[in-house]
Amino acid sequence: MVLSLVNLCAREVVSDHSSSPYWLSCVPRELYRALLDAAFTHCRPLAVGELVQRWPERTLTVGGSRKAGECPPNRLCVQALLLAVVRGLTDKRCCLQMLDLSGLQCENGRVEDSMGGWSLSVALCSMVLQARAAASRAHRRDGERERKRGLEAERDRGTIKRDRGKVGCGNSGEGSQGGHGVEEVEKMECKTNERMLPEDESVKGVRRRMEIQRRKTISEGKSNTSSNSSRLCDQDWDEVVVVHVRADLFVNSRSWERVRDALSQPGPLQLHCHYLRVEELSAPSIASLLGLLPQQNLLGVDIRYSSLGVSGLAMLLPLLAPFPQLHSLRLHYCNLDLQRTQPGQQGALQDMSKGLGSLKKLKRLCLTALRLPGHLRLLLRYIHTHVGLNNCICHVHSYT
Repeated sequence: MVLSLVNLCAREVVSDHSSSPYWLSCVPRELYRALLDAAFTHCRPLAVGELVQRWPERTLTVGGSRKAGECPPNRLCVQALLLAVVRGLTDKRCCLQMLDLSGLQCENGRVEDSMGGWSLSVALCSMVLQARAAASRAHRRDGERERKRGLEAERDRGTIKRDRGKVGCGNSGEGSQGGHGVEEVEKMECKTNERMLPEDESVKGVRRRMEIQRRKTISEGKSNTSSNSSRLCDQDWDEVVVVHVRADLFVNSRSWERVRDALSQPGPLQLHCHYLRVEELSAPSIASLLGLLPQQNLLGVDIRYSSLGVSGLAMLLPLLAPFPQLHSLRLHYCNLDLQRTQPGQQGALQDMSKGLGSLKKLKRLCLTALRLPGHLRLLLRYIHTHVGLNNCICHVHSYT
């Protein structure tokens, strides 16, 4: 492959990391893509991190379909990319809003220093949880800083009031040095106070108590308003999503809890799944995972080595119906256990076919080693009955 002049220059630029402070400050945004590709190709994780942390565009796509002979990104570069996304949340120069990592994983175990689907899924979920924790710490720091500012302002106002009270009482040394004018004023005030009637004193006391009550009411209202606003800020902060992350997830029994935590907790990063691959999970665990996935971006589901049973599959299929873009369903070595004649198998097959028929966008159905001897033809007939000929499944592969 003949490299262009831009690619050759980008390779030379990212090769020397010591010069990155100079070219990062002046490189135009149109060259960021070429520099990032060069950093991935020649394994420059530090350059990858610095470019992604200040990414100038709203969308960043890494992965996708690779050309023949093209190596997948290095593990260190992928890790640097994920760390830079978290750092970019607090960098004003970063404009990233959509990160697409679909197809980034490498399923070829022969490629060294690459990241497989399971490792990438765990790293993505760790990135989401790390961003959530970092945002929570920053939010607590900001709240503590605001609280300290409020206390300092209250102290300053209290000091000013005390100083004014001291001046008004005339107990300072300035009264003895102020001359005959100050003494005459004090004498006039004393005479006026002596001539005050008890009614005037009572009126003055009532006004004072009313003023104290008014100030107390105002202060309580401010405190309630500030607490309500802080709660609203917490709620809004929990619901704010800064970056949407699209990726393919590979989940098994070891990573299920981490994936569940990443999908269930709100934060600045929201994880969207394009293709979901599940291995060795029970039907209830898969059902809870499907309930946490955003519904707009799921394109395919691959369930492997899971003993679902007919009842488990009948429970999962209706949960796939709300995903409008789902067009691929693969069931590999999912033991449905229909070898023995049992009562109710006919109705169970009908429930399965109805569940498959509810997947209106389904274009590919792959059935491998489901232990369905003698029942596959009946199942396919039910599927065609409920789905109809216009929306029939295009590809069916079955090895029973």
